[in-house]
Formats: sequence, structure tokens, C-alpha cells
Amino acid sequence: MLRSDRKKVQSIVCRMMFVGLIVLLGAGMVLGDDQDEVILNRKGRKYIRERKWEKAIQTYEYLLHKHTGSLYSDDALFWIGFSYEQIPGKEREAYKNYKRVIEAYPQSPWVDDATIHQISLAKRLVQGGDASYKTFLHEKTAEPDSVIRYQAALALGELKDPGALPILEEMAKGVDTGLATLAMDVLRQYSGLMKETVSGRTYPLETGEAFTDESVAGKPFDGLLQTGESWTEEELFHNGLFHIVPERDLAFFLNLQNEWDRKEWWRKLWAGKDPTPTTPENEAETEFKRRVITAYREFGKEWSSEHFYYPPWDARGELYVKFGDPDDRDTTEGPDWELWTYYRYRIAFMVSGHRSNRSGHGITLSPVSQYLFRRNLGYQRTHYLREPQFLFTIPELESVKSIKGLKFRMTSAERIGAQMRIQMTYGMPASNIRFRDEGGRDVGTYRYRWVLYDEDYHPVTSYDAVEEVIRTEEADPNHDEVSGDITLTVSPGLYYIGLRIEDLQSRRMGIYRKRFTVRAKEVSENPQDTIP
Repeated sequence: MLRSDRKKVQSIVCRMMFVGLIVLLGAGMVLGDDQDEVILNRKGRKYIRERKWEKAIQTYEYLLHKHTGSLYSDDALFWIGFSYEQIPGKEREAYKNYKRVIEAYPQSPWVDDATIHQISLAKRLVQGGDASYKTFLHEKTAEPDSVIRYQAALALGELKDPGALPILEEMAKGVDTGLATLAMDVLRQYSGLMKETVSGRTYPLETGEAFTDESVAGKPFDGLLQTGESWTEEELFHNGLFHIVPERDLAFFLNLQNEWDRKEWWRKLWAGKDPTPTTPENEAETEFKRRVITAYREFGKEWSSEHFYYPPWDARGELYVKFGDPDDRDTTEGPDWELWTYYRYRIAFMVSGHRSNRSGHGITLSPVSQYLFRRNLGYQRTHYLREPQFLFTIPELESVKSIKGLKFRMTSAERIGAQMRIQMTYGMPASNIRFRDEGGRDVGTYRYRWVLYDEDYHPVTSYDAVEEVIRTEEADPNHDEVSGDITLTVSPGLYYIGLRIEDLQSRRMGIYRKRFTVRAKEVSENPQDTIP
């Protein structure tokens, strides 16, 4: 799972799991695992889809008991917690199992999702009279991860806890209009005394006025619209950007006068979204262009008016650019609306085929999604409908099992003249390697590639090698670690490194991206590491 700040926001989807639309991630994505583990995991997912919570819990608990150290252990703990969460009165059991995921598997891709679920449960438990869970919420407001920090603040805000006010104010002042709206919705629930509590800011709580900020308000993108004549490919791409990047960033891009500056902005945008930074292909950019062209071809409109300016496609085109091909498309919902279901994102939308969504009325959550997300509908509407985003998956990463417990950390840094020599170490449990018998020896091989980029995403240096691992008789595959070192000598500046490790026998793969800043006397890591 790649987890940049934007993609972390996307991971909150798991908090409100669309149970009726969960995708079965079957044995086709796992190579070399014990077949019984695969069957049990598949069986547990089946019970989840059928909302048979007790049976799901029993199945996953049996998997944990029978297969100690299984690759599915963290998945099992998460789904046990999720199942308990759906059973009235089992909030504490759910909370404890999410905690088990976090403590036992700190590198698991489920950790962020489990934490978000804990925040929701803690709020419910406090509302039910157990104030002890407030301590947890206060602890999470100190997290460096802004997604977790903001969710904890929103929970405390709904509990009328004054400790949340500074963070809510921070959110309300931010450039993210969706978060600002959520923060203001919570702030309005406070009494008039709240005005005196938040320093330097007067909120229009009594009047009910909407939050506005001149720096982000307005629509500086009217120049993208036309009256229905033909569109160039470049104009279509610019309209597509409107759906996937923040307004402020798009305004900056459109105001660039120099063609070279625009090309550099474009290149850096997609370099930052590249899911496979160690390869020359950029699947994100390729997919974006494909979606834009398809949206215009399939959902383009001749709006038949010379007096109004419109985008090149209707609301279906906007949804297509953001989310891609729906897993299911039902056109029988009525003459003007279609039901688009995305199993992989656990969400479904009602989308209009005869209007643009520029006014915000062409796309809405389906009735089923609104029901399933009813406890946090405001957030879901903001996250899915108002925020610009670009979600996609690529077959290469979906067809293999992710390496579990991959770590990539900086171990030392020393000054060498005007430069810094940096030592980085990667490590992963040996259980990720599939060993083969070679003349009485257990031998495994994996390939690792890394590329170092500067702050403008220009490659600085790279390395590609195949390593051999020999397992001794005393080795414990569940606890032994396979590791390696990377040495860099660089000048002061901001850098970005992408690491890709692939077991050549099982094709398990791990991708890690890290940003860090090199100064004259020190090196600091940026809190933006992401693991797929």
C-alpha cells in the first residue's frame, strides 16, 4: 500500500467498510502459501460479505491458532476487530483486536485503518459513559500523521472536549476546504463561549454562516470551460486535473506563462504519484490520460447552448476520471441517473448522465452507501464527493502478495567535506522468501532496486542487484530477518528514494518510498513514508 498524505486519506475508506461490496481477494493473489491458510482466509471473507460476524470471528481465530506466524495474521486480527464492531455491545472487544493489530504488526498496512476504527470506537464508548477512552483520543491528537490527528480532534469535538479546539481551528484555517467544512460543522456545536476559547479567531457560530477563505474561495478555472466546440487533448487534460488536484495547486499551474514551467509542473506532479518509482513506467500518468480520453469519448456532451460554458463531459465523466471503470454499472435506475459500484473501493454512487457536477448535484452516494455510512455521512460526502482525488490500482501490484514487515530506515549519517554520507538499511522477515533445495541447501533469491531522486524528481543515482539468501538449520523463518544496506553520498537538499524488493520465487513484492532532507550538519526524515 502506498501511503502518501493523499493516499493516507484514501485509506480511511476502510473505516466504514462497505460490507455488502467487499471484494474477495482470493488465492489468485498468493503464491506459495499453505493452501489451508488461503481457504480459511477466503472463508472468513465470505462470512464478512454475508454479515455473519460470529462465524467470521470463529474462522479467523482458528486461522490464528492453527497457523502461527501466517502471512494472514494481521488481516485476521483486523477482520476480527471489524466483525466485533458490527455486533451491538462488542465495542470493547473490537477496540482490543484493533489494538492487537497495531502492537503485533506495526508495519502492517492495516495499522492506519485499525487506528481510525479505534478512534471511532473510543468516541462511541465515551458517548456510552466510559470516559476512560478520552485518554486515547487525546493521545492521538499528538500523532504526526495529520489524518489520525484530525480524526481524533473531530471525535473529541463531537464530545464537546475543549482540548480539540486548537486542532479544529487549524483544520478550519487550512487550505483543504473539505476538512474546513467538517471542522466548522463541529465547531458550530459548541456554545457561544467557544468564541473566547479559540484565540485570534471569531467563528460565526450563531449566524450559521458558511466558512469562507478568500485564499481558496472562488472559481479561477472558468477559462477551462467552453460552449460546446471541439476540445484539444491539452484542454481535456487540464479539465481532468480539476477533478484530481487541489484548487490552489491547479490555479498555480494555470497561471504559469512559460511552457517549460508548465511541463516541469506536470512532470513533477506525476513523478510524485508514480506507484513504481524504480521503473521507467509511470502507471499513474498513463491511467490518468486514458481516463480523460475515455471520459470525453464516452461521456462527452454537446450541451447545445451558445450562452453557457460547460466542461467537456457530464458528471459520469468526472466520476470516471476520479475512480476509473466501475465494477458494476446499472443504467436502469431511471432516465437521468445511473448506479456505479466500485467493489474495490467499497463504495457506490448515483451519477447523472445529463448534467455537469460543477454545481455538486450530479454525483451522490447511493442509498445503500448512505445507509452504511450513516454514522459519518458528512465525512464520507466530503471525502468522496468534494475532495479532488485520483484512485487507481495496477495489475502488477494486485497480482502478487505484498511483502510483510518491510522496514526501511536511516541508520547513520556523517559529514564528508561538503557532503553527507548516509547509511540506510532495509529489512524484512525471512518468511517472505521462498526457499528452494539446492544440493542440500535452502537457497532463496530476491531482487532489490532503488532510485534516488532530487527535490524536483530528477534521478540522481540508482542500483539494481540480485541477492542470494541461504537458510541454516537453526534459522527461524518467522523471526529471522533478511536485510541489506544502501550507502549514499549527497549534497545538502531534499531527496526522495524509492525501494522495490521482489522475491524471485514467489513474486512477493514490497515497495517503499521515503523522503528526507540533508542539511550541512544533519539529516532529517520526512514523515511521509509509505508502504503498499
